[in-house]
Amino acid sequence: MEELNPTKVQELFKNELTQQVANGWHIEIQNEFDAVLSKKRSFNWIPHIVVILFGLFIFVPLAIFWLFVMIIVAVTQRTNTKRVWIDPEGQIKSR
Repeated sequence: MEELNPTKVQELFKNELTQQVANGWHIEIQNEFDAVLSKKRSFNWIPHIVVILFGLFIFVPLAIFWLFVMIIVAVTQRTNTKRVWIDPEGQIKSR
């Protein structure tokens, strides 16, 4: 295999990071040949609203309880984190 020079490897890595940022990821830490990216998980409000509305017709305390559950889940959601790096051969890897 052909060895790539460090400048070409950095350019490939920057292009990959640009593509990841375009896909909604945020760069937390970036070094010369690796980076840590994060992305907040989306919260689907529709099923929770349906449960609350259904609970209002069946049992009001259930709807109030589910409202609290929905708020807690929405606020405490974790973010997805991944590490992206490039090896000297120009192979982009992530975990």
